[in-house]
Amino acid sequence: MINCNPVRVDGDGLDAVGAAMRSGIVARGPSISALEKSFSQFTRVENAAAVANGTVALLLAGMVTGLSAGDIVLVSGFSFASTANAFLALGCRVVPVDVSARSYNIDEGALVAAIRQYPEARALVVVDLFGNTEGTDGAISTARRHDMVVIEDAAQALGAHDAAGEPIGGRADATTFSLYATKTVFGGEGGVVVSPSTEITDRVRALADHQTVDIGGRTLVGLNYRMNELGAALAVSQMPKLAAFVQLRRDRARQLADMCATAWQHDVLVPAEAARLDDQDAPRHVFHQFTVLAPDEATRETLQKRLSQLNVETRRFYPYSLSALPGVTGAATPVAEDLATRCFSLPIAHSLTDIEFAAVLDAIEAAGE
Repeated sequence: MINCNPVRVDGDGLDAVGAAMRSGIVARGPSISALEKSFSQFTRVENAAAVANGTVALLLAGMVTGLSAGDIVLVSGFSFASTANAFLALGCRVVPVDVSARSYNIDEGALVAAIRQYPEARALVVVDLFGNTEGTDGAISTARRHDMVVIEDAAQALGAHDAAGEPIGGRADATTFSLYATKTVFGGEGGVVVSPSTEITDRVRALADHQTVDIGGRTLVGLNYRMNELGAALAVSQMPKLAAFVQLRRDRARQLADMCATAWQHDVLVPAEAARLDDQDAPRHVFHQFTVLAPDEATRETLQKRLSQLNVETRRFYPYSLSALPGVTGAATPVAEDLATRCFSLPIAHSLTDIEFAAVLDAIEAAGE
């Protein structure tokens, strides 16, 4: 079976982890500092703090920006559960906002309506789903006009850019990244918070290391949210290759889009950004996943079954909208709920060999016959 996200560590990664182990410094060592420096350089944001994982990055971003129990936090309605759970864990009231059927990201019109309904909302959590930033600039601008805290969940979007061509990382109060095993750059586990504010990342480091921080008259107590040295060393070894990884994914996105259009014609919609790959020097979409939309649930099930029979894994990463999670309240998100039933993802990872990826294309063609 050809997996959607095969995890493969190359020689540089093995050497980096081996060197860290031989050094005897497997916690709080130089690889953590090197990882933070590499994120600052890549995102062009001065401040970066490494933490245990992407969910912790969101949790700490909420804490250090002053969110607390009872605060209303608006979140993109179609995402992984951690986008909501991190703020539910702080006691916040999490309200999902519907998304665009084109980008799967937060819909600006729906956000305006949500702010009108919840004028006391303290924060917006914007998600770059599947590695795509399309539509997020307007949402962030809307939140800024209403003096809201902005947190960007860029777990899947390392290497992506905004509409102005700037790398993701500097346009929110805090932007969070994940280094989970399936990410383009991975450390097994791990996360990074970047921010234009030194105060924010200093607070993150403090709370990740059992220290206390005073914010708005409240004393926040930290725990052990540190990233380990070995995972950091593995991630650092991949950072110089990130641009090449992203380019390979974008090249494969073009091939997948062409094959889907040929084999499945108009029955399945491919990502809109796949049609504009040649127009972008600074990619808006880094294709962490290549997610397609079937016309109905039955067609999705049929195509997934056929591809599985052809030894190609497909995934429904989010078979529900965030409005279905316990503790999430607010208006329905019909677009997100519809997308959850009809979309699925095809293998696109840069870690796939050329032979494996060619087999994926052949399977898509065969599945359409």
